[in-house]
Parts: sequence; structure tokens; C-alpha cells
Amino acid sequence: MSHKLLILSKHFDEYSRLIESSNLPDLDEIVSRPTEDCDIVFGEPNLIRDALPLLSHPKWIQSNWAGVEPLLDPATPPRRACLKILSDCLQRIIIFTGKANR
Repeated sequence: MSHKLLILSKHFDEYSRLIESSNLPDLDEIVSRPTEDCDIVFGEPNLIRDALPLLSHPKWIQSNWAGVEPLLDPATPPRRACLKILSDCLQRIIIFTGKANR
């Protein structure tokens, strides 16, 4: 199965570089703008919230910070997302995010 990853962050270039360097199997494309066929979403919760109406069937939504309040907003369309164990690649992204926010 192939996947299309949507990254919604001001650090898109760095995140996409890290993910591409990991050569993840079945990841076909990384994009910065939402399209209906994006099935994996990673980014800032407020940007994810705004993109949800444009996504038809996301399978995995991952916030890049702990606060998920924007996703709990009653105006946010309800979506189901499954929790995944962080891969080595995402662990590196989290470390990058921590350094970028200092």
C-alpha cells in the first residue's frame, strides 16, 4: 500500500528532508498542501484542524506538539485516527522540533 504524507508546519523543508532520508517503505509522496488523497498528516494542530475538511480519509494524524486543543474544537470535523508507535524517523523529528523551539 502506498501513502501520501501531508506536512503542515513552518519547518516543512526540514521535516521532509528527515523523512526522505529515512527511506520509509510505501511512502510515495510528501506534500505541503492538503489534497483529498493525503492519508497521513503530520504537523501543527491548528493547521491540521484547518486542513481536515479537505481530507477524505486520513488514516493517521500526528501532532508535532502535545497540545491538541485546536483538534478538540467543536467546530472541527470529527475524524478517526489511529495511534502509531513513533518510528525512529519521527523521534528525530521530535528532537528537531524541540531544538527549533528553543
